[in-house]
Amino acid sequence: MKYSPEKWRDEFPFCQKDTFYLNHSAISPLPVRTVKAVEGSLANRTSAPVESFEKDDEAIEQTRSLAARLINAPSPDDITFISNTTHGLNIIANGFPFKDEDEILLHPMEFPTNAYPWLNLKEQGVNVRFMADENGTVRIENLLKHLSPKTKIVALSMVQFISGYLADVKEICRICHDRGIFVVVDGIQAAGCVPINVQESGVDAFCAGGHKWLMSPQGTGFLYMTPKFRDMLTLVQAGWLSVEEPWDFFNRSQKIKSCGRKFENGMPNVPGLYGLGASISLLLVVGQKEAYQHICKLGNMLAEEVTKCGFTLYSDISNECRSGITTFKLPDGTDPDIFLNGLATENVFISVRGGNIRFSPHFYNTVSDIEFVIKRCCIK
Repeated sequence: MKYSPEKWRDEFPFCQKDTFYLNHSAISPLPVRTVKAVEGSLANRTSAPVESFEKDDEAIEQTRSLAARLINAPSPDDITFISNTTHGLNIIANGFPFKDEDEILLHPMEFPTNAYPWLNLKEQGVNVRFMADENGTVRIENLLKHLSPKTKIVALSMVQFISGYLADVKEICRICHDRGIFVVVDGIQAAGCVPINVQESGVDAFCAGGHKWLMSPQGTGFLYMTPKFRDMLTLVQAGWLSVEEPWDFFNRSQKIKSCGRKFENGMPNVPGLYGLGASISLLLVVGQKEAYQHICKLGNMLAEEVTKCGFTLYSDISNECRSGITTFKLPDGTDPDIFLNGLATENVFISVRGGNIRFSPHFYNTVSDIEFVIKRCCIK
C-alpha cells in the first residue's frame, strides 16, 4: 500500500494554516494525541482520589515497553527513563570504571551534549580525543586511524546534527568490540526517524531525548544499556525508587534493583511519560520503515532541487548514510539569519546550524509541502 502522509495531518492542526514545519531536528510539534495524554495525566491530579500512583505506574510501564519495542531492546527492563540525552550520558560518564589515562574518542562535530559529560572527566585523568572531521562524516577508515590501546569508549551520534550523516553503527561496534572498546550512541537525531535495532547493531548504550524526532514533551527520553554494560556502572545517584521494594520505606537493607530502573532514583516526569508513550505509539502505528523511506524521499527532493538554485549540498545523501536531515551551504554573500527569518515570515521553519541551512521534514510532511518550500528557497 502506498504511503500517505495526509493520513496523519489531523494530528498536527497547524498544517491546516499553511505552516510548513521542517525543523524536527531542533524540536518537534506535539501530536494531538500526545497533548491529550498529557492533559489526561494532569486531570488525574485535579479530582479525587488524586493519588493515581497505580494508574500512573501502569502507564509508565506501558511507555517503557513501547520504547523497548521502538529500538528492539531485548526487554523493557533494559530501558531507563531520563530527562534528556545529557542526563543519560552523564549516568554513563560518571558511573563507568575509568582508570587514569583511559581515552574516550569523539567526533569533533558532535553536539555539545555528547562532549561535556566526557570532557568533565578530565580531572579524573580521563582523556578525550577527537578524530579528524571529514565534512561531518564518520568514516570507518577515519575511526580506525584514531583508535588506540587506551580507548575505552567511542561515543558518537548515530546521526550527526549538522550534516545528518548516519553512521554505520553496526560496523563500528564490530570493530570496537574486537578491541575491547565500548560504543555509546547519542540517538536523539535518529530515534523516531531512522529505524533502530539495538540488538542487531550491538551498541552498548543508546540514549535519546524525546523532544526532537520522537515528538514528545521536553524533559523526557530513554536510555538503553546492555546488562553487561549496565552492570559495570557505579550507581552514582541512588534514591527511593532505586531499590527492589520502594514502598517498604524503612527497610534500609534492601538491595538495589538489577535492571535499568535502578537509575530512576526519584519521582519521574509522569505527565511527560504519558506523552512520550502516546508519541511512540503513533510512530509505531505509522511504521518506522515506511516513515523513514518517505522522509528520505522528501529530503532527496530538497537535495535535487535546492542545489539548482545555487546552494551547495553538505549532507551525504547516499542510501547507507541517509537520515532525516538535509543540509546546504548557502550561496556566497547570503546571510543565513536573514535567509532564515525571510522564510519564517512565510511560515516556513527550518534551522541554521554552523552557518548552514538544515531541513528536517517528518512523516506527516507532504510532497506539496516540500514543493512550496523549494519554491520559497529559490526565490530568496
